[in-house]
Amino acid sequence: MLLRRMMLPVLLLLQMIVFAQDKTVLSAEILEKSEFPDVLQELTGMVQQVVNDRREEMGTSAVLVENTFLRAADPDILFKVARDHMAQKFDDLLAVEVLNFLKSPLYQRIKTFEERLDQLADQSALISYGEQLQKRPPDPALLSLVQRLDEATRSSENVVNLMPTVTYKIFEAWNLTRPLAERIPEVKLKEEKTGAITAMTPVMKNTITLMMLYAYEETPLDELETYCAFYESAAGKWLVNTSVDALDACLAEVTRRSNAKLTENPQ
Repeated sequence: MLLRRMMLPVLLLLQMIVFAQDKTVLSAEILEKSEFPDVLQELTGMVQQVVNDRREEMGTSAVLVENTFLRAADPDILFKVARDHMAQKFDDLLAVEVLNFLKSPLYQRIKTFEERLDQLADQSALISYGEQLQKRPPDPALLSLVQRLDEATRSSENVVNLMPTVTYKIFEAWNLTRPLAERIPEVKLKEEKTGAITAMTPVMKNTITLMMLYAYEETPLDELETYCAFYESAAGKWLVNTSVDALDACLAEVTRRSNAKLTENPQ
């Protein structure tokens, strides 16, 4: 009897450990199937673009900051950060709905339509498509759906916020390589970030709408409606919001690791 009673808390503890492992495994699967690793890979390109655009301003510290950031933005490390962050906010019922959706034939079909975006070789191709739409406006039902989808997935919001945020964090790190008297005031960095977001928002919203119209132009409206309805559901909102929060956690980790390295080994 005593042994049985002693075993009960042990069994409960083991169940908790297994459950925690399940949450971690399922979070990783959700992130993989929702193409989160691709976002992490794009971070590398963003860091390089920001530094290249501002290399003259950053001077001799540019290479140090770029290399430090790129090492800190290791996709494998950041994926684990995102996975663990999602596991902390795990919701069993919603996660099951999300996984069912991500494994569904509908999701796979929609992804094939989104592959049309690979045909847009450069910005001029998108501009040309926009000019075509001025002569031949899109189906109002399709336009309404892509606008709903943009809102539900927070697509334009995330694109607008990401580049200014990466720029802000790079210059925050760059400040650590400079003498105290020459550093850009924190308030000025924040103002630049806010100004960039404000300026980019209307342009990027139109651009994302245009890209979605191009991607989904041949998608059956009933399928796109179902796809959009998922992202407007509780499960879809959980996926979007936890993914956005996970990306924020990744950016915070990049900042922590790069700033620690630059502080440890100042130029």
